[in-house]
Amino acid sequence: MSVRTVEALSTVELDMGTRPASNPLAMDRARARAERKLFGRADPARLGRYEILDPIASGGMGFVYAAHDPDLDRRVALKVLHPDRRRDVFAQDRLIKEARALARLDHPNIVPVHDALNHDGELVMVMELVTGETLESWQTAAPRSWREVVDVYLQAGAGLAAAHGLDIIHRDFKPSNAIMGADGRVRVLDFGLARFIDEATDAESSGEARAGMMATASGVILGTPAYAAPEQLAGMPVTAASDQFSFCVALHRALEGVAPFHGATAGELLASIQRDPPALGGDDRHVPGWLRAVVRRGLAVEPERRHASMRALLHELSRPRGWKRWRWPVAATALAATTATAALGLREAASRLPACDEDDQGLAAVWGPGHRVAIAARLQPLGTPYLPEVTDRVLDTLDHRAREWTAVHRTACLAHRRGAESDALFDRKMLCLRQRLDDVAAAIQVLDGLDRGSLPRAVDVVVGIPPPDRCGDAAELLSEPDPPATPELRARVTGVRAQLSAGAALSRAGRAEQAIRALGEASRQAERAGYDPVIAEAELAYGRALMVQDGRRATPVLRDAMMRAIATRQDSLAVEAAARRIYTEALSGDLAWIDRDLEFVEPMSRALAADHFARPLLLNNVGAAYLAAGRRDDALRYFQRAHDEIARNGRPDLELTAVDQNLAMLSPDPATRARLSRDRWLRLRTELGEHHPSTLDAQTGYAWYGADTGESYELLRRACAAYREFQPGLVAPYVECQGSAGLLAGELGLGEAAQAAYAAVVDATTGTTDPDLIVPRRLAAGELALLRGNLDEVRAELAPVIAARGDGDPWWARQDALQAELILGLAAAAGGERAIAARHLEVAIRGFAEITHITQRNLYRLQLARARRALASVRSDFLERDAGKRH
Repeated sequence: MSVRTVEALSTVELDMGTRPASNPLAMDRARARAERKLFGRADPARLGRYEILDPIASGGMGFVYAAHDPDLDRRVALKVLHPDRRRDVFAQDRLIKEARALARLDHPNIVPVHDALNHDGELVMVMELVTGETLESWQTAAPRSWREVVDVYLQAGAGLAAAHGLDIIHRDFKPSNAIMGADGRVRVLDFGLARFIDEATDAESSGEARAGMMATASGVILGTPAYAAPEQLAGMPVTAASDQFSFCVALHRALEGVAPFHGATAGELLASIQRDPPALGGDDRHVPGWLRAVVRRGLAVEPERRHASMRALLHELSRPRGWKRWRWPVAATALAATTATAALGLREAASRLPACDEDDQGLAAVWGPGHRVAIAARLQPLGTPYLPEVTDRVLDTLDHRAREWTAVHRTACLAHRRGAESDALFDRKMLCLRQRLDDVAAAIQVLDGLDRGSLPRAVDVVVGIPPPDRCGDAAELLSEPDPPATPELRARVTGVRAQLSAGAALSRAGRAEQAIRALGEASRQAERAGYDPVIAEAELAYGRALMVQDGRRATPVLRDAMMRAIATRQDSLAVEAAARRIYTEALSGDLAWIDRDLEFVEPMSRALAADHFARPLLLNNVGAAYLAAGRRDDALRYFQRAHDEIARNGRPDLELTAVDQNLAMLSPDPATRARLSRDRWLRLRTELGEHHPSTLDAQTGYAWYGADTGESYELLRRACAAYREFQPGLVAPYVECQGSAGLLAGELGLGEAAQAAYAAVVDATTGTTDPDLIVPRRLAAGELALLRGNLDEVRAELAPVIAARGDGDPWWARQDALQAELILGLAAAAGGERAIAARHLEVAIRGFAEITHITQRNLYRLQLARARRALASVRSDFLERDAGKRH
């Protein structure tokens, strides 16, 4: 057998007109040989601490040596750039990229990287030394049955699937880039051309993509044409489906004994793929029809017609069809790794999680292809025009969370195995990841119970799943309280946190009553467990749920959560609890206690990580409390501070988009108001979808603060149409949208459009008993009667609105009565009752002037201008009449 490592090095001719660079390592080895011959002994040639043994492979890109690691007493392989390539930026980038790719992969079917170093300017990658033969050699060494071939290729495919799970594309899979080790295990080699899916797309559209299978300026071949996917041959961006195509070409060759497509050039090969069916071997190959069909699908010209993923392809290859399902050689390794994990102290809570070198079975039990199909099928009967948008976003979001979870888990596990982090830190990371799986499981369970009315909430359910990236944040995890000390307590705490996940998912689904019950029970379970940190978590979650229904009930719960979090040194939790308590008590008008609490909570918030959302939430809610009390300048100052904190946050929690809307509401600069509200709308449209209720709400918000009345009207008109088509169950926001659109249409002189908007409000609310809709219906009916000249109807509709006004109502609760005063004033003026008109209009002007001093919302400013114009007209009529009497 020959000795191979991670790459079949590309062969590139040297420029013979240039003197080759010296090879210090080769010279060092020659020196050692000479010394041994002359003196009988010599110090071995070295690269860093590694002792060079024998060369394994060489090519235009560099050399691979067998070496000895004296510190760990093991044989390794060293991959070193050719001396001529040390100044080649592309070659260096390729080696670094391969090291990065392999460092993220810890899988039995991928050769691992042990180390990477820069030794005297030489880039060196240290890898496992594998003794064996390539699949190319294995296939030709002896006749192989189709079962043997599939068994071997399943292992190579598992390596590719693991890479795809971390968003890494191989881009050059072929039989010579996989090795069958002496232990019978197949490893995938040569990730030198690997591309991370999330790398900048401009790289795909630049030299490499344009070159396709052509040599780059440095002469390096990007992939092997005979195994390349058609999109790769055409110079288009590659995806995981491209690796699947290459894999199926290799598998087809091994099974059939012939290439599926033919061509002497990349162009001819591409034409054959697009034109010809895959060529088959003779009947003596005994390849079953089902197997040929599976491989043929992977060779489809269009990527979307291939198997959904490598894992899906492997499933089709391995599922029983009347013969024994084979077992992969990694099974024993996985069992041993899982057993070792379970044996480590606190790791009992993570024992269900996968080992680094095994497929993510902990995740697969929660989310996989079967779950994906089931959720899509569950949502299908809820069919509305909004369904396709919801389904795509729900499934994509869950897929994304799964990829994030896999990346964090494998990175943590690999670091722990290499001794880069302690058992205690690894335990914390695994416990955190266990909770993130509970979050996903709870979300999926809630999705399964959605009905047509709650369909818009499906996106909220999944988007609100806490991302797993914080489970990889060592500093944050180590700052948290110690995990439970005994297995019994750990089990109880795990149960409480699973209940918290379930309650949070119910809250995001809009099931307030169920969420309150679930989180109340979680809080009681936490109390019985007696573990203070989880009691604080449960109290905060319970308080958050209560806020939706009854702020007075939530206030003491949130205060208890804050005090317990402070006692257990959970600073971020304490700050969040304080922020939410401030919000629940903002309506009381007593701000003295806020100042007292801020004396210790605000400094605590400054000590949080820069990207934590609790501090901007605290600043925003303090601003909201001051705004509720009419202290505009103080509110503006806190909203601005919250905005500045978010600007340093990178990608803040969606809840914090409210900060931009609040700041827009108070900002004195029209351009700033428009920019803030537009940015919020675009962010929500990106994260939640164009027709999500929160996106449409933000779109109407942009209309409220946009500088151009015509543009604002068009934004409202489109938002109202979207509410009607995509969110027919959301009556209140549709009614508010149409009422605002009617006002703007009237300002633009679009009388018919204004009547249509007000009529839409009346139609949507006729017969309603909802107190939140009765007043908007009366206001719209009054505006419509005014436009139609039915003055008695105006009075009949709006008198009850004014009568319901309370003398002590805060400013935000008076706007409906002020609009009624305005409409009645306009009606009185139209009927020639100038004194009555002036009285109503003066009340409206005083009220709207007060409101516009606090908020810059355009609709209030337009109402104020409308009232002032009407009063000016009434007074002008008074003056003209008085002048006529004097004459």
